[in-house]
Order: sequence, then structure tokens, then C-alpha cells
Amino acid sequence: MDAQLESQLWDSVKSSDDVSVVQSYLDKYPNGTFTAVAKARLAALNNPSQAARARPANPLASMDAEIAAMYKRARANAVDTSAVADEQSAWLARRAGCGGDPGCLRQSYAERRAELSRWITGGE
Repeated sequence: MDAQLESQLWDSVKSSDDVSVVQSYLDKYPNGTFTAVAKARLAALNNPSQAARARPANPLASMDAEIAAMYKRARANAVDTSAVADEQSAWLARRAGCGGDPGCLRQSYAERRAELSRWITGGE
């Protein structure tokens, strides 16, 4: 495992309020440097009272929720879940590169929807 790649992924995951984003780190690095912190973050996000506060009402949150649901379905349908997790990790890095650019973010989410749709319908 490349510690630098793990650290970069964690940097893009650690403040996320999206359960699937944190889960993607744990899927990729089940015994990683930040596993304990990621598990604690996941537990906090799975706490209903915490989750209600963490759900901002904005278009980005809506897109995050859609991608999270699709990611979950893709993982359930995939023969090799590590490939889905690798794609998710790569997408998270691409999305982080958008910063706050709305056009870039919309394009990033559209591309990820297409990638996940392939897994959901094709079960690769």
C-alpha cells in the first residue's frame, strides 16, 4: 500500500458527511493508518441524531445522496467490490480537485453517475 495515496484519500474523506465516502476509505484500506478514525466517523454518521444535523439542504448534498445510494447498489451488484472501491477513491480525488467550481462539480457527479450505472446494470 502506498502511504501517500492513502493519506491523500483520507484527506478527501475525513470531513465528509457522506457515509459512502467514509466507507469507501474503509473498503480500500481495511487495516489502514486511519481505519480507527474512519470507523469512529462512520459510527457518528450512522447515529440518526448526528445524521440529521449533517444533512445540508443544498444541491451538492442531494447529489451526494444520489451517488451514495448508487455506490451502495453498485457494490452489492459487483463481483469484485475492490474495483468499485478503487473507482470511488479515484472519483473522490477528482471531485476534490473541483474545489467549489459548480460546473466542474456537476460534470464530476454526472461522470460518476455514468460509471456507477455501468456497475449497476452490468455487474462487472
